[in-house]
Amino acid sequence: MLSHSCGSREVIESFLLANQMKQFASDNQIGFRAKLAAKRDALRTLSATDVNLMMTDAQRLMRYLSAEWQLKIVELASCSVWPKMGQKPWAVGPVPRVAAELVAKDDKDEKAWDILNHVRSAFADLPLIVFERKRSDKQFRIDEGSHRAVAFYLAGFRQAFAFVGKVRNDPDHNGEWDSQ
Repeated sequence: MLSHSCGSREVIESFLLANQMKQFASDNQIGFRAKLAAKRDALRTLSATDVNLMMTDAQRLMRYLSAEWQLKIVELASCSVWPKMGQKPWAVGPVPRVAAELVAKDDKDEKAWDILNHVRSAFADLPLIVFERKRSDKQFRIDEGSHRAVAFYLAGFRQAFAFVGKVRNDPDHNGEWDSQ
């Protein structure tokens, strides 16, 4: 299996980049890729301190800084979305189940449909950010990228690139959602 160790800076930049790109989901493919490249270049010019200061969630920043990270290919069926992804009470559990539910509900307001327009760009350039679940190193909870994971699945992908974090004794990743 492909596996590459990486540092928290790369993961934090990816998180920030994914959040910055959300506003461009309706752009055409060429515009989206150009903005993605420009935003990535801008982040890379910043110091580590400046990049860390851009993280508005202090707990997430601490989790990212304390984790051991690897870039891997993960099975989307082994990934669970963030509970109630996008404020949808039904969006709980593994990516395939949430994707099937999205199709069944025909929810046209769901962000995953917009992301489908950019699957080729997002797939390779915006890896998911996941944490290993305590009960298995082959099951993951998506920390960032739940909508992308569902869009990838709807586009026919069954695997995705992901930054996989391993954190021990983290109360935010040892709660009720870890049992879903």
